[in-house]
Amino acid sequence: MEKNNTFENFYIRAILDADIIAETVVPGCHILKPYGYLIWERIRTIIDKDLTKLGYQKAYFPMLIPHSLFSRQKEFYNSFSKEAIFAERAGTTKLAEKYVIRPTSEPVIIPSVKGWIRNEKDLPLKIVQWCNIIRWEVLKTPFPLIRSNEFLWHECYSFHANKKECDNATKTIYLLYRNFMVNYLAIPVFTGLKPDRRKFPAAEYTFALEAIVKNCRSVQAATSHSLGTNYSKPFDLKFNIKGKKNNPVYVSCAGLTTRLIGIIAMVHNDEKGIILPPKIAPYEIAVIGRTNIKLKNTFRCCSGKNKDYWIVHGVPIVIDGKKLTRRDTLEVIELEKDPKKQLIEILKDITSNLAKRAKEFKKSHTFEVVDYSRLCDIIGKQKGFCLSAWCGSVDCISRIKKDSNGSLRIINPINKKMSCIVCKKKGRYLGLFGQSY
Repeated sequence: MEKNNTFENFYIRAILDADIIAETVVPGCHILKPYGYLIWERIRTIIDKDLTKLGYQKAYFPMLIPHSLFSRQKEFYNSFSKEAIFAERAGTTKLAEKYVIRPTSEPVIIPSVKGWIRNEKDLPLKIVQWCNIIRWEVLKTPFPLIRSNEFLWHECYSFHANKKECDNATKTIYLLYRNFMVNYLAIPVFTGLKPDRRKFPAAEYTFALEAIVKNCRSVQAATSHSLGTNYSKPFDLKFNIKGKKNNPVYVSCAGLTTRLIGIIAMVHNDEKGIILPPKIAPYEIAVIGRTNIKLKNTFRCCSGKNKDYWIVHGVPIVIDGKKLTRRDTLEVIELEKDPKKQLIEILKDITSNLAKRAKEFKKSHTFEVVDYSRLCDIIGKQKGFCLSAWCGSVDCISRIKKDSNGSLRIINPINKKMSCIVCKKKGRYLGLFGQSY
């Protein structure tokens, strides 16, 4: 698990000391310890509540996907077969068909709902699944929580009668994720579309959110995809409307993972370790020793251990006797006689302060660049990210990769005349360039 980079060593030490993960003998996999799982449960509870409001229903589908289904959509197969694990035997008995351990669930969910959708009245159909995923890293070295061979996630799917509804659903989940990152995790994000070569296989388009962490690398935080009819056609998913039969269903899908816990730790930290944003912290307040203050009905609280223990675990407020310590600043403050209002305000202020710090870091490490040598210097030395024009050519992206070890993370429309940062031809997109995990 050890890395040579100083910040990465710090990050690994911080999530180990905070009891978020533990190492295992399985390469690229880790144990999500009880404290780490509590953080994931907080994330899941918040996201689940928002999805329920939008009409998504929870379901669970098989982990094993028949190879005949997994290979049905060719672009999908060519992409995901590289990191999939295949199962061919049960004990000493060869299976009648080869199976794939779920790297994502499109090939099992989309054909499974065929019997649920017959006509327009059955649409839209919205489903969310919370489960584990196996993607064996073959192109990059595994890195705890950020690039794991196994991780937890949610994947949500919506099925629609037309493109407009599908596009709306894709954007709605994308905005839901952005709101969650900013208002719950206190993490500002870069937002936009993935370039075609990085979008989900065979998707019409992919919205993505990219977070910048303390060593000036980006981490993809969440994605939302419009699949159009590119998956319903090979899986023969159709519906009937009055006067017209066998119409292909439009499909949208999206997901986020336990990678978010790693992003939190890489964005919100100090020399003591991680700092948890109050809204997703398992415990908002840790109380050392005895106290007559009644907090449990208002706050998520824990007790016992010592102050240093809870500081390392990132708990937002630690109360010790008549004093409290803010985890974001380590400032020690006198506890008021009736502290409920004081504590509520401090928790709000901690969230605001973490967001302000992260926003300032993002701003101070993002540069609008028109000179290619400057782009290579900024990215190559991990000074930050560059916003530059791109013509759309893959050759230009390949050159940036070769010269700076950077990549094109997301693109957005250009609102003024600009030349491509590499070839100086007409810029078609404003691209975000930088190093990434």
